[in-house]
Amino acid sequence: MPQSSTDFSGTQEASPRRRGRPKLGVVAREVTLLPQHWDWLAAQPGGASHALRRLVDDAMRANSGQIDSRQAQHAAEDAAEAQA
Repeated sequence: MPQSSTDFSGTQEASPRRRGRPKLGVVAREVTLLPQHWDWLAAQPGGASHALRRLVDDAMRANSGQIDSRQAQHAAEDAAEAQA
């Protein structure tokens, strides 16, 4: 799999603009799965990348309430610490 110009902090190196379509922020990263997982992903409509994006989007939507409440709790804790 080709290496990305993205480091572990998620920042990208500056590069000159090229002709053609923009990259749309797509970042290639390595995923390690068992052979049966790759087989299942390959059989999905749109291929492995589309199936993974769909699964992640569905999980994000399903867990959005939990994430929002967790962020609110952290913000309240940070505010309480700042007042102390």
